[in-house]
Amino acid sequence: MRHIAMQSSRLAVALALALCAALAASAYTPPVFASESAPVEVGGRGPSPQAGVESEGESELPWLFAVFFVTWAAFFGYAFVMSKRQRELKREIDALVRALALRDAEKDETKPEDTPIA
Repeated sequence: MRHIAMQSSRLAVALALALCAALAASAYTPPVFASESAPVEVGGRGPSPQAGVESEGESELPWLFAVFFVTWAAFFGYAFVMSKRQRELKREIDALVRALALRDAEKDETKPEDTPIA
């Protein structure tokens, strides 16, 4: 029982670390330097807001999918571990109930008959 609990806690820690790593990787944006930015017109209003952006939303889709996948994998992993733990606890409770029933049955058999005191 103790081995299984250790194994499931290790799995939970591994899933949590994987989720944190995926979130950290998705949050990282490389620095933008002035030489890499779009040119700004000195006398005018500058380029239009869409001038330097080419379908920015599409570039974020792989990260969104990765976080979505990791989140659901963590959820189903957690659900699996909890259901496994619940089954083990149910078996252990059933074994304890049977042991108590046997103990009570043995007590009843060895109990001396009530004899009246004279």
